[in-house]
Amino acid sequence: MAGAGKRELTKYPGVYMRQSPDRKHDGKPDVCFDIAYNGPGRKVWEKVGWRSEGYTAAMASQIRAERVRTVRHGDLPSAILDKRRPELTIGGAWEAYQGHLAKTKRPGTDKSRWDLHLAHMGAQTIASLSPLELERLKESLAAKGLSPQTVKHCLALLRRVVNHAIAMRLWSGTNPVQKRVMPHVDNKRFRFLSVEEADLLLETLKARSLDTWRISLMSLYTGMRLGEVLGLRWEAVNMSARVAQVLDPKNGRSRTVSLTTSVVAMLLATGTERHGLVFAGRNGVRKEISDTFSRVVEELKFNKGVADRRGRVVFHTLRHTFASLLAMSGVPLYQLMDLMGHRSIDMTKRYASLCPAQGKEATEHIERLLSHEATAGHTS
Repeated sequence: MAGAGKRELTKYPGVYMRQSPDRKHDGKPDVCFDIAYNGPGRKVWEKVGWRSEGYTAAMASQIRAERVRTVRHGDLPSAILDKRRPELTIGGAWEAYQGHLAKTKRPGTDKSRWDLHLAHMGAQTIASLSPLELERLKESLAAKGLSPQTVKHCLALLRRVVNHAIAMRLWSGTNPVQKRVMPHVDNKRFRFLSVEEADLLLETLKARSLDTWRISLMSLYTGMRLGEVLGLRWEAVNMSARVAQVLDPKNGRSRTVSLTTSVVAMLLATGTERHGLVFAGRNGVRKEISDTFSRVVEELKFNKGVADRRGRVVFHTLRHTFASLLAMSGVPLYQLMDLMGHRSIDMTKRYASLCPAQGKEATEHIERLLSHEATAGHTS
């Protein structure tokens, strides 16, 4: 082991210490702690960390006990068992993360991002991920033509992989892929439909596909996300109360949405068998909107000449239109926050600029109040 002396056994079984000939801590030679345990077929040596990093022999003993339990159940990643990798590599951390991958929202997407954009870093150690190295990674990803949002997704995946390695005690230290290294991405859509455009879109969709029209109407009149609409079940719909429960939404906070007259009429017209998914596809579960929607949008030329993706009309534009029109009509932001199911008011503040009349009315009100106070004070 470079950088430290001979191993000496501590009072804890399988825990060793090595004094550094050059590193100092509190005026004394720094000490590195190692652990040894029986892996599958051979003895495994593993560096735990330095005393200057906060490690103690007792902590090393606890880590060793965890390793022994893990080996006993056959779950120790090969990144630990490979003697050629004394320091955990990014590839080793990814190997360990794959066992956790099935629990994530989009395992296939993460696997694809790793294979396409991060696998080339597999031989690098986590410790080598300096700020300069991460900047180079961002530049190389951008040079491949990836959007800032995709670059951010790749870095976020790398951060999750390292976080998992830390949580599993496969690596110690601070995650080098911090939030501050993430590229700033402004992906907020600013395009919303006018009342005339919304009417025209729904009318055209109804003539082409009743299914697509129903799903679009539901989103436009309730502000529900596509996933929320497609996941809506009849058990969560109360026709008499004219409400629906949005369960397990994107932000994890269920909410109640009101059903307008048009929505209730549309739901009533779907038939009498009201069980299971409201908008079930031919094979049951429906995961996406028909491309009829995009074809109609193109036919109506809503995206003609629009280069900025944030200004293009997509299905999510219906939800954005719902919020924008309500904000323009004077609905307070705190109420709009509940209607949209936002986790914080900061997410709703993007619609504040659409209700300038309220600000003008408020300032005129303070003008009346102050003028009255000033007049009253002068009179007295």
